[in-house]
Amino acid sequence: MRIFRYPTTSASLPFPCKQGVHRRMVVKEGWGGEEIIWKRMPKAKGLPSSHEGQRGPTFFSEPPSRVEFQNDTGIIIPCSAQGHPAPMIAWTQQDGNPLRDVVGVRHTRPDGSLVFPPFAAEDFRQGVHDAVYRCVASNIVGSIISREVHVKAENVSQIRNLYCVAW
Repeated sequence: MRIFRYPTTSASLPFPCKQGVHRRMVVKEGWGGEEIIWKRMPKAKGLPSSHEGQRGPTFFSEPPSRVEFQNDTGIIIPCSAQGHPAPMIAWTQQDGNPLRDVVGVRHTRPDGSLVFPPFAAEDFRQGVHDAVYRCVASNIVGSIISREVHVKAENVSQIRNLYCVAW
């Protein structure tokens, strides 16, 4: 290891840049005043040693871009990812804010799926049943975000009534 020393009294601190070299600055206080020591070391390749053997997440099952369902059936939208360590799955709203469960209306399962249970026509919520969501998979190495998932619930009773009137 070569060490370059530059006293802080110098007008300018030379900082020779060479490809593949990592430099670390150490400020050392001594009899002659403060001194900056640049340590030249080989640059680490790949992930830092604290991440060896680990992989960032990749989608195993990315949700589709459009999901339409009927209010009397509900829907489960899967999202799963792999990586090491195993990624955590979360969902966000279109604005990027984390998605919160709404009891009886929308919730996430431990496996990462987004669930819209069946609901009565009068319980339709525009911001829940006709909205855009994204799945996010994260571990200590990194995060990935799915494509936008446009979710739209259709009211079955309205469709049946329209069908009956058309006869």
